Amino acid sequence: MIDVEQHRDHLERLLADLEGGNWVLWIVTSVEDWAASINRPQRRILIPAMAVRASDGRQIVVVRRLLSDNIQKDVLDGFLARGQGDQPELKDPRRFLEHLVLHEVAHHVLDTQDEEPCDAWAFSRMPGRVP
Repeated sequence: MIDVEQHRDHLERLLADLEGGNWVLWIVTSVEDWAASINRPQRRILIPAMAVRASDGRQIVVVRRLLSDNIQKDVLDGFLARGQGDQPELKDPRRFLEHLVLHEVAHHVLDTQDEEPCDAWAFSRMPGRVP
């Protein structure tokens, strides 16, 4: 289980260092309940994170506060399903969160719903990663 709140400062610094936007981190109990509260209902449940642009122009990354082992496994299994192989680096909670947050930002930066380019963009911007 990852308690995202314990990583808030690190993730806020990560977002602050991104070019091209002023991203804000919101940590919520349930991403899908939060999305429904702003009239953006989601089909999935147990969503780990999503990025949105607010009507006032703010760019927000919304992350579920508690990421269970099953939620983490679902995210990691996505790499296997997309043919990207195992990602052992992301078994570290901090690295997992870095990629998760950057991946959600990538959907907006790249203006795509495709997962593979967002994964690549996120990996390329993870601190300390050698391309």
